[in-house]
Amino acid sequence: MSRITKFLLKITFKKAIIKLKTIVLPLIKKTSYYEEVWESRPLEDVKKYIPDQDRPSRDWLASEIKTSLQHFKIENPKILEVGCDLGANLFSLKKILTENSELIGADISHASITSAKKYMESLESPNIKFYQAKADDLSIFDDNYFDVVFTDAVLLYVADDKINQAVNEMMRVSKKMIFLLELSSQNNSAKANHTLDGWIRNYKTLIESNNAECDVSISNVTIDIRSAGRWPSQGELIKAVSSNNFI
Repeated sequence: MSRITKFLLKITFKKAIIKLKTIVLPLIKKTSYYEEVWESRPLEDVKKYIPDQDRPSRDWLASEIKTSLQHFKIENPKILEVGCDLGANLFSLKKILTENSELIGADISHASITSAKKYMESLESPNIKFYQAKADDLSIFDDNYFDVVFTDAVLLYVADDKINQAVNEMMRVSKKMIFLLELSSQNNSAKANHTLDGWIRNYKTLIESNNAECDVSISNVTIDIRSAGRWPSQGELIKAVSSNNFI
């Protein structure tokens, strides 16, 4: 066997092991698999995504949230993004909301929070606040404090062992609306299927199964909003609106 052949076999074997890990380990470790990945994220890995923060989906999501705020006549909203990373979605909201709006981001990654603060300072938006927290534990925030709580491609890293707690926490801290911009399953099950893109489930069914007294509506993601991967075919913006603090 030649050196080139051995080298190619070695590379192929390594790729196979990596792919096997990304498929099998999440099934075994559930949410903790992705928690470990994001909690140990290097600072340099976060920084390299700073030039790639301007996406059509951010302005679209911000516009959808603003439209709902206007509908309910909420002028100076308190808004929380769960899984905020560098805070680009919050910055998109800042550009179109009133100056007295309170914008807060939470993320599991210490590196993301550190980078987000510096990134917002570079954009002259230091008034956007950031805190380290997990989606299933938002205990640093009071009940019914926010008018809007939202996610953007975050819950696909939460398996069935923690998804109900994560949704319940968002309902606890929100007094009016929840927006979930996520990949959604084509079937009608709240139970997730694991893919290479993460955990995918039917969020409308999930929210309704949590017995929340709220109205759930869905807007589909189109290719002009987000064109990568499954997003044009399975991307959805799920909006849940409560008239009674999600009780």
